[in-house]
Amino acid sequence: MGGENITKDLSIGLRTSTEEAERIKKQFGHAFYDEASSEETFEVSVIGTDQKQTYTQLEAANIIEARLEEILLFVAEELRNMGVHDLPGGFVLTGGQAAIPGILSLAQTVLQKTMLELQVRIILG
Repeated sequence: MGGENITKDLSIGLRTSTEEAERIKKQFGHAFYDEASSEETFEVSVIGTDQKQTYTQLEAANIIEARLEEILLFVAEELRNMGVHDLPGGFVLTGGQAAIPGILSLAQTVLQKTMLELQVRIILG
C-alpha cells in the first residue's frame, strides 16, 4: 500500500495513463479534500481517445484522500492490534507520499477518529 496505489486509483478515476496519473499526483495532488482547491484545474489525456478532460484539484483530492485514509486506518488498526495506544515520540510519515500537500491534516484527522492520541510529524528525506 502506498504511492503506486494512489497513482493507479488516479489513473482509473481520471481515465488516463499511469504516467499521466503520476504527473497529476505530483503536480496537483492534495491529500485532504477539505483543503483542496476547486479553482486549480489540470488537463489529462483520456485513454483510448484523442480527447482531453479537465479536472479540479478537488476531484483528484477526492481520489487521493480515499486511498490515504485507507492506508492510515490500516496502520492505526495494526498499532491497536499490537497494543499500542500511545506513542510518546509521535507518528512519523516518511516517503514520497509524505510530500503531498494536506497529508498532515488528513493523518491528524484520521488518527484522532481512531482514538489513537498520536502526534503526527512529517520527515522528508
